[in-house]
Amino acid sequence: MNTFYLTGNEPLVGKIARAAFPGYTGKKFKIQARETVDVRSSWSGGSRDYFAFVQVTDGGVVPGYEVPQQSAFDRPLAGADAVRLDSVPGLVCVCHTIFQGKDMGITIIVHPSMMAQNMFPVATPELSEDEKDVLKVTCERKASYGGVSRRESIGMRQEAWDTASASLLAKGMIQRNGAVTPAGRNAHASIRGY
Repeated sequence: MNTFYLTGNEPLVGKIARAAFPGYTGKKFKIQARETVDVRSSWSGGSRDYFAFVQVTDGGVVPGYEVPQQSAFDRPLAGADAVRLDSVPGLVCVCHTIFQGKDMGITIIVHPSMMAQNMFPVATPELSEDEKDVLKVTCERKASYGGVSRRESIGMRQEAWDTASASLLAKGMIQRNGAVTPAGRNAHASIRGY
């Protein structure tokens, strides 16, 4: 299952998020492709998923319905363990996740055929080997550990590091402060092969 990170500025993504959860003001968005989704959820350890379904049409987004709140003591909802996303054309599931009291954002779960139709295009530009190395170490390591910088930890020359970092900044993969953008996370995922 691939997860792609989004900015929330994508027109369709914003419409879907507002239709499902109008009160959501966060900036964390992801998209996943699956054939079915398990919408069973109740509070457990400060964590919970909230689900809503919307329909994407040629004219935009049609609000659907929220999945009823459940508790561990309620009778399980029939079919909630595997809702098929191809049962209605354009049906998407929107999940708002709270994990141990922290808002983890919105995940839009779509049928793989919607990804194949490029309804949610996620492009990853080609990266040089130096760019891949800089992006990988930026995603996976602290700025320095024990006085050793990221650059030093992989044995890269300063000039090569600066060139690769400037290129990643120009491609929108990292920010000026070195933080990784959603496009950078997607590229990192493709580098790692998941």
